[in-house]
Amino acid sequence: MSEQSDALQKVLRDKGVVTDLPPAPPEDQGAPAPPLPPPPIHVRLPGDNSLLSQFAKDVGAVLSSNGIYRREDVPVTVNRETGRVEEMDPYRFRSYVEDHMVCFVKKWKDEESGKDKYLVKTMGVDIARSTLASDVFRYQQRRLQRVNQVRLPVMRKDGRIELLPEGYDEESETLTVKSGIDYNEEMTLEEAKAIIDDLLKEFPFGDWKADNEENRAANTVGQSRSKAVSVAAMLSVFGAGLQSLTARRLNFIYTANSVGSGKTLLGQVAIVPVIGSSNVQVIPDSKEEFRKVLDTEALNASPVIFFDEVDGFVKYPMLNAFMTAPIWTGRLMNSQKKFTAPKVSTVFLAGNNLDTSPDIARRSLRANLYVEEANVQDREIKKVIDDEYLARPDVRKQILSALWAMVKSWDQKRRPAPPRVQRGYEPWSFIFGGIVYHAGFGDALEQPSQEEAGDPEIADMNALVAALASANIEKGTNHGEFEFSEIVDCARSINAFEYIMDGREQKDKESGEVWFEMTSKARSVFGKLLGGKFGGRVFMVKVKNGEESVLTRVRFGVRGKNRQRRYAVTIGG
Repeated sequence: MSEQSDALQKVLRDKGVVTDLPPAPPEDQGAPAPPLPPPPIHVRLPGDNSLLSQFAKDVGAVLSSNGIYRREDVPVTVNRETGRVEEMDPYRFRSYVEDHMVCFVKKWKDEESGKDKYLVKTMGVDIARSTLASDVFRYQQRRLQRVNQVRLPVMRKDGRIELLPEGYDEESETLTVKSGIDYNEEMTLEEAKAIIDDLLKEFPFGDWKADNEENRAANTVGQSRSKAVSVAAMLSVFGAGLQSLTARRLNFIYTANSVGSGKTLLGQVAIVPVIGSSNVQVIPDSKEEFRKVLDTEALNASPVIFFDEVDGFVKYPMLNAFMTAPIWTGRLMNSQKKFTAPKVSTVFLAGNNLDTSPDIARRSLRANLYVEEANVQDREIKKVIDDEYLARPDVRKQILSALWAMVKSWDQKRRPAPPRVQRGYEPWSFIFGGIVYHAGFGDALEQPSQEEAGDPEIADMNALVAALASANIEKGTNHGEFEFSEIVDCARSINAFEYIMDGREQKDKESGEVWFEMTSKARSVFGKLLGGKFGGRVFMVKVKNGEESVLTRVRFGVRGKNRQRRYAVTIGG
């Protein structure tokens, strides 16, 4: 009998599982006998004089070291091909158990041979379902928080950073599958930066720092905020274990002015080397289906959720909540039962000319691509890469080694901080913003310009305040008050807040007067935006004074209620 079998039998005996070992085979005086398989473990099914609780305890003891884990209180396994976490259902459980033990209903001693005999039987669905629901079964299983497809870094409780070993790591509750990919531990930071530079060099980042006096003084010539964000995305997926499970993580948006820019591929550059593939999906049309997607990914401990082909203005309250939540409560598939588990997923969004709600914008970093060629087929690309290229073991090894070298160098230099942080995401900023900046890629947390930020509410409000302040100056005053209808007319004249302006033009039959009548819902939304979000705030905008536009401080105020409400615009207020 093998040492592994002996050890397993001892564990089972210690946990109270009764097993019956066959007698040792006689020694063969001839050629060495082939190794015998481990002896079968027999577990009695519940029935007369046999309790379900004992059966669940015995089965739980056997499977606790044989591939069953739990996401909080949900029994799960890890798909041996995809590495995804899958809920264990009672139908699959019936045959899964039989790979590790034999269930029986009756046992007796054979009089002639003296060996134990068993009447074996597959457990029924009701027993399987009851066993999976049993506390004595579930809480013997190891908790699973993450599944890594390669060895990835983790920050230990004592602050040390190291690569996780293959197999299950008890402290981090992480399973690392065997990948066959070894790291180049001798790679220097300079070599690592050269590898990442070469990988990203043909992406058309639209915000390169020009060679001017200001950028030379800041030592940022030739850098790109969007490129720094892309490197931060790579490190964020690679180094997810450097943060605690419940720490907030920034998410990533890739947008471009044209199809064929490489925005989807740029997301895959961050994902494929770490995971081995990228499961790109679209946001479902219905809220119910969208919720199912988020629930499934949360239960499966998916490290990344990548939504591609996102259109126009991105505003999803459910996605806002998912991005922020450290713990996610969802519903199991095909069931009314709920689960609660740490949310470990980082969200990636990709689409052309994306605008986002302020809630999504402040939870994300944004990479902008700009294609100059009117026909994307005219783009000259010297080194063609795709997801298959990124999944090659040699390519993955090179990229992963570069990321690990960047983490190690930052750690060895006593973890220098970045120039700025994202409020609400300070721990993430210090780690990943710090690594990116230390490696020489620039400031991933730099605030993008209004044109790049993708927050239409801020941009539209700046334009509205500037137009109202300019109207004041035309009237020869620094202070003016406007009715709601005047605010609406001004916004429509400069094409601001178009996504809110739901309504139609009305005409008085007698006077011929024409005005725009908003729907009651649109009035409510716009009124809350003006009063609740922007009321009392100060804007720095360019106000037209004659032929010149001067950067000016303007306060936007609100007074009164309902139909008596007035909106005050004060220059220098």
